[in-house]
Amino acid sequence: MKTMYATLFVILFFSIIFIPLLNILPNKSSKTAPSTDISENQDDRQQDVFLMKKSDTGEVVEITADEYVIGVVACEMPITYNDEALKAQAVAAYTYAVRKRIGRVKNRSEYDITDDSTKDQGYINPQKRKEKWGGDSEKNEAKLQAIISSVKGKTVTNNDEPILAAYHAISSGKTESAKNVWGGDYPYLVGVESAGDLLCPDYLSEVSFEKGQVEAVAKTLGAKLGDDVSKYISNIKTSNTGTVLSCQFGDKTVTGSEIRTGFSLRSANFSVSVKSDRLVFVVKGYGHGVGMSQYGANYMAMQGSGFEEILQWYYKDCKVSDGKLKNPGN
Repeated sequence: MKTMYATLFVILFFSIIFIPLLNILPNKSSKTAPSTDISENQDDRQQDVFLMKKSDTGEVVEITADEYVIGVVACEMPITYNDEALKAQAVAAYTYAVRKRIGRVKNRSEYDITDDSTKDQGYINPQKRKEKWGGDSEKNEAKLQAIISSVKGKTVTNNDEPILAAYHAISSGKTESAKNVWGGDYPYLVGVESAGDLLCPDYLSEVSFEKGQVEAVAKTLGAKLGDDVSKYISNIKTSNTGTVLSCQFGDKTVTGSEIRTGFSLRSANFSVSVKSDRLVFVVKGYGHGVGMSQYGANYMAMQGSGFEEILQWYYKDCKVSDGKLKNPGN
């Protein structure tokens, strides 16, 4: 009996002493339990990834937003441009890709974007950047990383949605409306003054073609030419910026964009003359002329404008937003 009382006493003693201690010891499992913050961070990481189709292999790869934007800026804008212009380019490039990603989610497409500049934006990988920059590669890489980090996550928006952030190298002195070039009506892609482009050394270009070359282009466009070289291109209709909207090419009406592509002109803002039986084009600017002029952006930056002012100048009635979008596309 004494032994039984002794055993009960020991059990009671340990219960009184150790059970309260168990209640105040830290719960190790709570350290690994997922929190709202962790979930949000996972969402952020997903937002910062794009699915890119490589034009050389057709492979779809996952690429971080930072690497993608660095590769786009390195490909699309001279590294010598002012930092604020490079920031504007980075935000435009990111905005363009985010808009494409939202489209991919809505349409259940295989990828967000390509690295083909004729379809989307140009992109060059780290190895190609080293080849392009040579001995300055480390310095330039660090420069772009700092620039892109300073505008990370920023997008140009209209009605809280990422815009079609189109851009081009050099305007004619005024940018062109998207409606004139592509037919689509984007209220923020309208013509604005870009006087800095007039100072660009590459603002004007001139190319000429002999009769055989013109005939070859006419054949690709399905046009038939007469014998009079002076009538090869006629009835030119232009926008108020000088972009050729349409013209008569032999017996066929074509767009200025078709002439630009056929003759590999720098833009569709051109005039035509005949010299010694050769067709001569004098071309203003470089690119489609819609949205932000890169040279114009650099000129504004050199005059003291920050990247937000540059973006809001070229993309009318838009704002530079920071933070999560309503439809991030993750």
